[in-house]
Amino acid sequence: MQHIADVDYRTTCVQFVTCLRQVRAWSQAHPEHVPIPIMLELELERGDSRIVNVGVVVAPAWDGAALNALDAEIRSVFEPGEMITPDVVRGRGRTLEQPVLRDGWPKLRDSRSDFVAELPEGSPARCNPVNAPGGCRDNRLKDVR
Repeated sequence: MQHIADVDYRTTCVQFVTCLRQVRAWSQAHPEHVPIPIMLELELERGDSRIVNVGVVVAPAWDGAALNALDAEIRSVFEPGEMITPDVVRGRGRTLEQPVLRDGWPKLRDSRSDFVAELPEGSPARCNPVNAPGGCRDNRLKDVR
């Protein structure tokens, strides 16, 4: 996947959904694999001026609509049972922390062939289920802590 538009042009897949489909196809061919994290670095900066000044494409800012569109792309590829999401872990709890402290994280035996879409610490566009109880409902993106 591209890290910098117009620079990483030798990537194996240009579109995000194409990458997800490739990973899912591999997963279906190897159904007992451990959970696969998909790290999403959603940059807030409008681009490195050294690169922008030579005329490369500048990614749009991440806002709620863009994050929802990204979430929809993930949902278009994976079935609900193929993703470990904040809601799966949280269950009926108010926060993500409550069931993790009580029951622990999902067991490996129950998570084989699953995926986790992760937003790294400090990501400007993350939905934070830890500090916003009830937030991120039905959202596949996971805040990594």
